[in-house]
Parts: sequence; C-alpha cells; structure tokens
Amino acid sequence: MLPLLLPELPFLSPNFGSHMVLQRNKPNTFWGWTKPGEKVTVSIDGKKASGVAGSDGRWVVKMTPPKAGGPYTVLVEGSVDREMAGKPDWATIDVHYKRSATLEDVLVGDVWLCTGQSNMEFGLSQSLGGIAEVAAADQPNLRLFMAPRQVGYAPKATNGGEWRLCNPRTITQDGWGGFSAVGYYFGKKLQAEIGVPIGLVEDCWGGTSAEAWTSAEGLRPLGDFAPQVAQVEGLQTSDGPVFGTYNNLWMDQYDPGRREGWQTPGFDDSKWEAGRLPPGPTGMRRVLWLRNDRRSGGRSGHPLSQPDRRHRYDLDQRQPCRDDQLRLGLAPLPRDPSTRTKRDRHPRVHRGSGVLVPR
Repeated sequence: MLPLLLPELPFLSPNFGSHMVLQRNKPNTFWGWTKPGEKVTVSIDGKKASGVAGSDGRWVVKMTPPKAGGPYTVLVEGSVDREMAGKPDWATIDVHYKRSATLEDVLVGDVWLCTGQSNMEFGLSQSLGGIAEVAAADQPNLRLFMAPRQVGYAPKATNGGEWRLCNPRTITQDGWGGFSAVGYYFGKKLQAEIGVPIGLVEDCWGGTSAEAWTSAEGLRPLGDFAPQVAQVEGLQTSDGPVFGTYNNLWMDQYDPGRREGWQTPGFDDSKWEAGRLPPGPTGMRRVLWLRNDRRSGGRSGHPLSQPDRRHRYDLDQRQPCRDDQLRLGLAPLPRDPSTRTKRDRHPRVHRGSGVLVPR
C-alpha cells in the first residue's frame, strides 16, 4: 500500500534550500506538493503562515520574512495524517512523505535573477583576471543558485538546482567556466554598497531567443507565433524526444539520413555517386568525413526539403598524402546537438579508433 501513497513531487520545491536568500520587505512564496487537503505551515524567527494543498497536491504559502540579515532557520511542516494516526506504520509513512523540511543558514536580503544569453552565461574563471578573483571569492553574504539547462514542451515542476555558499570551490562548479562573471561582479559590488545579503539566481543559455523564454500565454496575444505555439502544444502529448529547436525536431522527423541509417557501418552506398577527398596538407594524420547529401532549395521551399545528389567518399591510396599512415575515422553526429558544448561542436574520434590506411 505504501507506494500508492508516495507523491511523485517533493514536499518542498528544490528552489528552496539551506544557504538560500529570501527577498526582504515583501511576501515570499513557498510551494511544494503533498496530499490534497493537507495543511502546511512555514515558520521563521517566530513568524508563521499556513496554506492548504489543492486537489492537485500543490500547496502555496506566502509570508514576509524578518528583517534583513540572518542567519535564520526555516521550518516547513505538514499536518499529521489523521487517517493513519494510531496505526503502527503511520510515522514511517510520514517520514517517506517528507512532510517536514528544515532549511538552515537562510539569509534575508535582495534576490536577483541573472538571465540572458552567452554574455551572462560566461563564467567567472574565464574572465579577465578571473583566476585571481576565484581565489578571493569567499563571500559569506553572497549566495548562488544555478538553474541547470533543460528543454521541454511544457513548464517543468522542478529544475534540480540548489543554493550554494559563494567560495572558490562553488563559484567554479558547473556552467561555462563556473558561475556567471557578470552576475558575480554585480552581486559583489552591490552587496558591498548596500550591506545586505545578495542571492544570485543564474538561469541563462547562450544563443536562445526571447520567444523560447516566453510562455504560450505571453505569445498568443502577439499573433505572430500562433503556428509555433500550436505545434509545441501538440508535442506535449507526444512520446518522442524533446528538442530545443525546430530544426532539430524537423531533422528527427524528416531527415533521410536518420531514417535510412547512413551513420551505420553496414549501410549500402554503392549506388551513390563517388566523390573525391581534397589533397591533405603537410602533416595531416587524420581525416573525419561524413556521408554527404547535397541539397538545393529556393524561396519556394525549405532548403533541406529538395534532395539533389548523394556522395560517398573513398580514401584512395593514390591520393596525395605526405605521411606514411593516415588515420581515417568515421563517427555519427550526436542525436541531439544540444548535448554538445560550445567547445565540442564536432564528433570526437578517440585515440585508437578509425582505420589506418597505408600510403
């Protein structure tokens, strides 16, 4: 019976945790999930506020935190399950439900969202003088939260991030060279000037469009994005992979190479037109080549929708090569290009892979 009682979502959203910063001088919203109808109470420094979980199990509590500073302890408690009270295992079930959470070392100050594209994503360790700045990054009144990258056709309930103290170890964890350099320098300067704790939430992704960050409700009144909104909403019920761009989605659905398995070693390309590799430069030891589908397009259609001619490339011993051996490696591109980093835009051929071709 116990598995049927366990919720799929956490009692307290992971957006809240030890070492976090609460926004001063205004109500803060806490939320999480438990059994429908259960009362949840949030306590901090003698203040209490409560809420009741709705039919979907989601509860919301709003409360204004104490004065700026800290540290404080936040206690989040659910009510006792009276239906299970008196039964031998009710306390065990209460533990499994995680109907209480204690957050330690919580500060009250100002919270800032650091968002945007690559200029915001660029990490502190990569900035000018960043190595020295990292070494001096012990900032006890500066707290960091880095939202991990996720794509989806609908909003996600949780994001998997966590609050961290700011120090030389945490400032370089994850991301593109660590926490945002712009965010860190801004937060450090602001904290020194106004004298209250600063919480920095990094949620940025280089190259993303503004529309990708906008809800369907925000896009609909504009009218220009109606087809795209309808397509994304239709994909919410599909069981296929989730892509972050329309191009990747189109390639997965219509690209002939993926459908026909061009990347497999046993693919029969004997009827393809033979192409020819260009001469290799001095000192070239390795070649990586992919099967090629040359396509032409125009204003009347998608540039990838009109196949022209397909080529296979064979390495010929008679082609110019200045080294005694040339390593030829074959590798498919990853299914989802978003899994590649900015510094890894091409498939890797690891040492020992490929075929040695004598001159």
